[in-house]
Amino acid sequence: MKGSESAWNVLRPDREPARGDEDLPAYTETSPKSVTPMGSKSARKSSDDRLSPANASPSTNPWAPLDPRRVRRSSLAQRPQSSNIDESFLNMSIEPPKETIVYSYTLYNASVQAETFIMIDPDPKRQHHYTFSLSIKAGLVERALCEPVSVRLTIDPRQLQFSVFMFPPRTSLPPGCLWSLRVWLQTGDVSHQLFAENELWLARDPDFRLLGDASFAVLRNSDSDKTIYNAMVGNARVWFVVGWRELEKGVYACSLEYEAAGAGRPLFEDLRLRLDCEPKEVSFMIYSIPISSTPSGASHRLRVWLRSPYRGPSPSTSPSASSSRESYVYQRIWKSDRFRLGAYLNFEALGSKLVMGVSSEPPRMEAGHMSLITRQSGDRMQRDSNTPELDSED
Repeated sequence: MKGSESAWNVLRPDREPARGDEDLPAYTETSPKSVTPMGSKSARKSSDDRLSPANASPSTNPWAPLDPRRVRRSSLAQRPQSSNIDESFLNMSIEPPKETIVYSYTLYNASVQAETFIMIDPDPKRQHHYTFSLSIKAGLVERALCEPVSVRLTIDPRQLQFSVFMFPPRTSLPPGCLWSLRVWLQTGDVSHQLFAENELWLARDPDFRLLGDASFAVLRNSDSDKTIYNAMVGNARVWFVVGWRELEKGVYACSLEYEAAGAGRPLFEDLRLRLDCEPKEVSFMIYSIPISSTPSGASHRLRVWLRSPYRGPSPSTSPSASSSRESYVYQRIWKSDRFRLGAYLNFEALGSKLVMGVSSEPPRMEAGHMSLITRQSGDRMQRDSNTPELDSED
């Protein structure tokens, strides 16, 4: 499976933690299984087949099997045996795995169930070195989280133990959407933190109406490979175009670009998603929030959420309530705090010392003109999108 920015694109910021008396979400572990990486033609089976929320709930039957071949067991009750932890894997007769090893953990909270996958790939250039990567599945969509990490193991990678948990770091708007996720590797009595995601925005049917100053995009057209949304941003009519490109069965590269009055730019490209449905069943929540700027209406925060149908019961929702309307799982997949765009901008508001350029001649055509640009134009946008938020939705 490909990691890093070339394969996946996930963004995050952080803020002061808030106190709360909610319990940390429970999680369960399933046995590791060697699977074929995402890049191959044989994709991993849908986790919906491996996990049936109707038959397995940590509050009702924690020992219920997830699958005849994969039995769930309590990670808290099972601790690694330190007596064998010092046994060197270098001296074992077990051959290092040649396929991807996948550990899966299920996280439950009040509104949605998410499944995390820890994938371990052997490093072909260095013996006993492995690349650990992380993805999360909520609803019908799986996406990557964090950057892959390299770990040298002298123990069998098929028999590892992890602690996986998430907690709300602070209040947020919409409420109940923001989580911090942690993944620790347990080797004997020692814990190694592998992944820390401080900005996991995930919820079932959040109330976006609480974002009073947000301007929401409206769906205008949708087909198998493209979805078009229309919005007003800074008094300008903007078209957002979501593109889909199938890489293999169930795996797609998603892109987003905008266009306004005949000009536009890509916002993100090659965001890889694994879908348990057709792309037409997935929709997006795109909105902008104005930021105080000079000239007025020139600067905005832009947020992109992915929405997929929710399938399965929820502990906090009664059957009568869930049947009254269709339910969705939302994941925030991209953000920018420096979306500069507006209509009828008054640049003279910058002050009396403003020096405005004047066009001196019509544009000319030059053959063999050498460009002075030494870096790709996308570098700046990527750096902008990773800039910490001054004031997020919360």
